[in-house]
Amino acid sequence: MPHSREYERAEDAPAIRALLAKKRARAGIACIVSGAMSLVMIVLALLPVRPAALNDPMVYPTALLVLLLASCAVNWRTFLDGFRGRGKTPSPDSLSILPALGAAVQCLAVLTTGGYTDGTLMLAGPAALMLCMNAAGHALNAATVCDAFESVSGQDGYAVAYRLKDAGALRAISQGLSEPHPCVLVTRPTQIFRSFLTNSAAHGTSDKNQQQFVWLLGGCGLAAFLFTLITSKSAATAATAMTSLFCLAAPLAGTLMSAVPARMMQQRAYKVGAVIPGWRDIRQLGRINVVQATSRQLFPEGCVTLRDIHPVKMEHIDTAIIYAASMLADTDSTLNKLFTGMVASKSLLEKVTDRQAVPGKGYMGWIRKERVILGNRAMMMDYGIKVPSQEYEQHYTLNQRRIVYMAVAGKLYAMFRIAYQSDPKIAADLELVHRTGMYLVVDCDDFNCDVRLLETAYGLPTGSVKVLSGAEHEAVAPAVAWLPESEGSMLHLGSFRSLVGGLVAAAGAAQGEKYASYALTLSVLASTAVGVLMTLTGGIVALPLIGIVLYQAAWLVITLFFPLMQR
Repeated sequence: MPHSREYERAEDAPAIRALLAKKRARAGIACIVSGAMSLVMIVLALLPVRPAALNDPMVYPTALLVLLLASCAVNWRTFLDGFRGRGKTPSPDSLSILPALGAAVQCLAVLTTGGYTDGTLMLAGPAALMLCMNAAGHALNAATVCDAFESVSGQDGYAVAYRLKDAGALRAISQGLSEPHPCVLVTRPTQIFRSFLTNSAAHGTSDKNQQQFVWLLGGCGLAAFLFTLITSKSAATAATAMTSLFCLAAPLAGTLMSAVPARMMQQRAYKVGAVIPGWRDIRQLGRINVVQATSRQLFPEGCVTLRDIHPVKMEHIDTAIIYAASMLADTDSTLNKLFTGMVASKSLLEKVTDRQAVPGKGYMGWIRKERVILGNRAMMMDYGIKVPSQEYEQHYTLNQRRIVYMAVAGKLYAMFRIAYQSDPKIAADLELVHRTGMYLVVDCDDFNCDVRLLETAYGLPTGSVKVLSGAEHEAVAPAVAWLPESEGSMLHLGSFRSLVGGLVAAAGAAQGEKYASYALTLSVLASTAVGVLMTLTGGIVALPLIGIVLYQAAWLVITLFFPLMQR
């Protein structure tokens, strides 16, 4: 799969779609063909009386060999990746090709020695079934990548979540947290999600284990061949013992155990507008213990309301609204739409010059050659503006309410009483973040938003949330600023719910694959041990074909049970 930069430009999207569709179709064809070949061979083996044309002891093994080679031909990429995976990049294909290789050796041994009898266990059918299930996993993965690419290509208004690595920004965010090894997830708005194809092609977490099992199972199969050859003096019987061990222990769920949870993860993530490319990103997200958010995300539109206005003089009320809206019009503050929404037309807004933002306090600028200050009590005190007493203010700031003062030409002009209300869905997300042991760091674009407001509004435990100071905000700003192209671990809508929903989906996939990996490990080790014992007793060559198929099907169900039941 190409992953150079020229394949990640927006204008190359049609070429990428065609490439992904081709890969998806190739895996689908391989699955269908090898599945059909497997079904034919298994049915022929189970028939009490085979067609007369296949009764010749040389014709039947030859027919099985031809059908098996047809299955191998359509799965040529599986063999290529499988051989590479034995010593280089881990690949579940390495285990899947062992039964096919063993079955081909068995057919050749039977043909060259004339050792076929009606009681010979021919294993080309189960070997082709292994290739079929392996191709099904690849087809499911290809479908997941195709759908994910459709979600990330040609869309605007998205944001990329990525692990923060800049030392200065990391130090600013984690300062004061009790987490000794902070792994911080931050979000930046972007237009193009770079390295999507590279990340989507990353190998699964369990692929390394399967690479190691190849050498274990291959060594045991070779030992079974040599032992049976010495004891039986028959190459055909020895090849049957080796292939039986391969078909017994190589898992049907080699690729499905990562493809199924990845598919389910993407389906869950789509519901909240998030996309996680692949297993590299799932592993990256799994290490996150600090999540960065903004006050706009925690208090979306509708959660911040204007309760009342107290102008110093009643005739100033319309001017106070227009001035406040003008000061906030070009900002990202949660108060922006609250005030601009009260102005009938943008043409009524005044021009603001030399506007300055004071993090955690407010804004200062000039309107009609008069200095306008909009902010909280601390902002007014910094500029020597006389405001009501602390007791008076506390009387109006109960139940997550805050006072916003506005001063014009050095004198108090108006007071706005703002109410902050929690969002039930975001409250549930914050509860989940806290329950999983993650810290919340808030980069506030609202000078009213502080730790006390967040803890009160959302019932957060003391110490679980941190609000960045002005200096910390400046240090983090470049890391969360808009970029036309950006790499990351997840694409989402920019909302807190979309961010947390993607994290939850990734965690579910990681957990599902983790338990599936345990089941697969148990199946390979237990089946290999049983196969070795049966080889020593000579019973492995007498196994019924349908018994091997049902045994593998049972392990397939057990292995995929955990991803399918993930929460």
